[in-house]
Amino acid sequence: EFAHYQLKKDKVAMSLISGTGESLYLRYKDRLDRVLYRVIRLSSEDFAQHIYYSIDSGEITFGQAANKYSEGPESKTEGFIGPVDLTTPHPEISSRLKTASPNQLFEPFKAEEWFTIIRLEYRFESEFNDQTKKFLGELLLGSKANSIRENLIKGYKNSF
Repeated sequence: EFAHYQLKKDKVAMSLISGTGESLYLRYKDRLDRVLYRVIRLSSEDFAQHIYYSIDSGEITFGQAANKYSEGPESKTEGFIGPVDLTTPHPEISSRLKTASPNQLFEPFKAEEWFTIIRLEYRFESEFNDQTKKFLGELLLGSKANSIRENLIKGYKNSF
């Protein structure tokens, strides 16, 4: 019975995605792609510029600078964050990571109260394949099920 239920669920999920799958994929791409990046957060703009130029010129590695100078928890991991989807980082960080090339080092910029230096290490690009289609179909199915459940609850409450 469970296998039959799973088969029916998969068929319904795939039928929901047919025709709209590619546009849905593009809408959720930021949640499907993953990035591994490094970050250094500093409270001083001048010191952030100094660290940036030290890394850029090869005087110090990013990991060494993060361990020694970063004021955030990434100081314990040589600055590594991730892999995470592109909706997880601060929007200022995320916007740069979306267009970054691997090993691209960004000059310090303001993200909340921090002067932030980042470098993209690796991008894990999602693909519009059967696995992604299944995931998106299940996402749509869950969304539709929640909507139906909420309508049933409203109808139930209104009957009293």
